[in-house]
Amino acid sequence: MTMGDAPQERRAQHPRARHLRGRRADRREAEDRKRQVLRQIDAVRKAWAAAEKCKEKLDGTMKGATSKDKRKYRKVRGERMRAHIALSQLIRKIEFTETIKRRMIDQIKDKVEAVMRFQRQIAYIERQLTMKTAGPN
Repeated sequence: MTMGDAPQERRAQHPRARHLRGRRADRREAEDRKRQVLRQIDAVRKAWAAAEKCKEKLDGTMKGATSKDKRKYRKVRGERMRAHIALSQLIRKIEFTETIKRRMIDQIKDKVEAVMRFQRQIAYIERQLTMKTAGPN
């Protein structure tokens, strides 16, 4: 401290005020994170549309018998694959919290179990049909 400087007063902060300021910062961070994720999801949506457009273009392109047709098909197929890779990379860039990851994993497990249940039903019905068609001959 030099001559003439007034000592700085330290205001005692109320603990609640510090807590509120922290909550505001948390809210701001959450809003920023929300905007970031929404931008990422929008980018995924656009990439999905581009990939679908490439898929439709590939479906409409004949493999062809001539080398010119084959070249065209390979070009369109390459575009489709690149679009698919870009989409995959955008999806993987989205960061999720652990609870959201766990929830999505649980949903996937439920869907897999449902598919397996249907597969068992299909296999059971197919066995019954084969037994009926074989019949008591």
